Amino acid sequence: MSTSTEENKALARSTYGAVWIQENLATVHAVLTPDFADHDRMEEATGGRWEDPQALIAIWRAAFPDVALSIADQLAKGDRVLARWRATRTNRGPFLERPPTGKRLTIRGNVAGPL
Repeated sequence: MSTSTEENKALARSTYGAVWIQENLATVHAVLTPDFADHDRMEEATGGRWEDPQALIAIWRAAFPDVALSIADQLAKGDRVLARWRATRTNRGPFLERPPTGKRLTIRGNVAGPL
């Protein structure tokens, strides 16, 4: 049974929420492939490869516990979904060996992949 593009978009949105809002880190292993590459500032610390994505997400959540995530828009074709997202959070804990600043941070990005 195939799923519709709207069902795939909904699955992608619920996955982002499960990981970043509900802190269901077990979801990470269910959705990321072993060859997943991260292309953001964490690339500096990880070489772009997430050997342990749960640990890295936990680092983000410890440093920025009040994340608010929104999906600006999504495109889907078949089993592939592209999402443009925005996350706003406050730096409350140390991050990459830097002390917390108490400042708000807004990050925008894109994520794409098969479901």
